[in-house]
Parts: sequence; structure tokens; C-alpha cells
Amino acid sequence: MVRREAHRPRWMAIAMAATLTLSFTVSTASAGEPTPADRETVRALLREGDRHVAAADYSAALKAYEGAVAIIPVPTTLIEVARTQEVMRLLLEARDNYLNVTRMPPTAGEPMPFAEARAQAADLAARVAARIPTLQIVVRGAPADRTPRITVDGQTISGAPQALTRKCNPGKHLVVASLDGYEDARAEVVVGEAESGTAELSLTALAPTPALPATPPPRDTARSVPLPTYAWVAFGVSAVGVAAGSVTGLMSLSRASSAREFCTSDDKCTPEARSDIDSSTVFAHVANIAFGVALVSAGVGFYGLLTRPRATRVSTTWVPLIGVGGAGVATSF
Repeated sequence: MVRREAHRPRWMAIAMAATLTLSFTVSTASAGEPTPADRETVRALLREGDRHVAAADYSAALKAYEGAVAIIPVPTTLIEVARTQEVMRLLLEARDNYLNVTRMPPTAGEPMPFAEARAQAADLAARVAARIPTLQIVVRGAPADRTPRITVDGQTISGAPQALTRKCNPGKHLVVASLDGYEDARAEVVVGEAESGTAELSLTALAPTPALPATPPPRDTARSVPLPTYAWVAFGVSAVGVAAGSVTGLMSLSRASSAREFCTSDDKCTPEARSDIDSSTVFAHVANIAFGVALVSAGVGFYGLLTRPRATRVSTTWVPLIGVGGAGVATSF
């Protein structure tokens, strides 16, 4: 790592004094000449940056120097930004700012340290360029007619081919290649100063989503029409009539059997048989009535059964259902 000098060289101190005391002629017409407040603020920011450098807090120093450049952009201030970036191993940014120093046009009457800063910045830019690492990125598995999206440390490389060379700062870098229909490919590469590293990424096609099974054609099924209510009632009455007729018929036969014990072979019966004969006759009439009612009710029930509408045809569609918890089918009519 490049170590930052503890103190600026003599020419730098002179340049700072010139920067802060002379009337600058390097400002643009729109910005105007630096005001005393601008110069005093720049002095304070440069002193603050020097304190942070002495404490090896280069991030804070860089922030202070960049603040000074934003107010008065002169070669001797911008070169401090580039020096700090170089110490922080931000070699790409440091070289860019060294070159920016060389591009600052000279103006009439400017302090000599400005010209010296430009000359030194050119040498420093060349020295830093030799230290910048190279990153080789190779992406495999993508179709030849499609370009994957490549990011390096979260920054997208627009229109990147599947094999490219890219400059980078020293350190660890995350390279990601992505393409619709493929799993993202990732690679971490660590490169040192003036080294060359390679990030090889292989894209793998995602498994196709399973298609749902084809829906079978609708199937016609017959749906029966329920029996009319009156037919159910008629069958119920018929069943009760049969039961009542059977019971009373048996009772009639029992009383008739009892009466025969008091009757002779020529059908002459004693008075004791009269009661059983009358009861037998009554039970016989009741049985006949019950069987008659049962017969009529049965006829009504069968009429309802035979005259009800025919069974209807229903079109049934079976729809497969597939979910996380299981599978099944649903029907629609």
C-alpha cells in the first residue's frame, strides 16, 4: 500500500498559500472570483484534511479535500484528492483525478505551483495506471443469440459480451451474471495491484414449470328425479293397511275358532258362541277394509312412481386441482 507523506513538500505549502491568498483567475465567468469567505473555508477544509491524514483516517480526509475542491477547483487542491484516493487503493478514481489535474487549463498570472502540480499529476497518473488490476469475466451456458446481464459489485455492465476484460480496483469483487430462464451465476474474485484475475460463471437453465394435466371432456351422467311426496305417503298408508288387515284378520280367525267349540256339526251353536261369532265378524270386516285401503294406497304410490319425469342428463366437468398441500379434482355441472 502507498503511504501518505506526513507533511506536504515545500512546493505544496507554497501552492496552498498562493491558492488562498492570491486573486484567482482560474474561475469561470459564471462562478466569479472566490470570495474571502470561500478562501477561508478552503483553508479550514485543507487543515481538517491534513489532521485526518495524520490520524490515518483517509475517508474523512478525502471528504474534506473534496469539499475544498467543490469551492475552489484548482490543481493544487484536486491533487490532494487524488493522493488520498491512491492511499485508499481507489486507483481508478485516483488516476482519473490525476488526469483531471493535467487537464486544468493554465491561466495568465497563475501561481507557479499550479503548473508544477499539473506536471507531477501526469507522472502520478502513469504510475497509478501500472498498478491497476485487470478482471477477466467469462460467462458460459448462455445461448449465443442472448446477452446476459453482468454486474460487478452491484454495478451493471451494459451490453457486456459473454467474455470481457475490465479494469478494477485491488481487492475482492463480486461478479453476477443473470439471464431470464436461468439461475443467477456468482463468482467472487480477489485481485491484487497489477494482477489479473478471472471470474468464470456458468449459467444453468431453470427446470420447466410442470404443465397442468389436460382437462377431460365433460361427461354426461344421469340424475334421478325424486319420487313425489304423495306417492311416499300412499306407500306408507298401504304398509299400515296391510299390517292392520293382517292383525285384525288373525283376530277374526281366532274368535271363529273359539266359536266352533260351542257349535255342532250341523252348524247349530249355543248362546255362548254368539259373542265370539259377532267379534269374528267385526274383525273380518275391519281386516277387509284395511286390506282395501292398502290396495288403493299401493295403487296411488305406483301411479306416482310410474308417472314421475324421466331421469335428467347432467354434463359433468372434472377439473384437476394441484396445490402445495396436495391434489384433487373439482366438478362443475
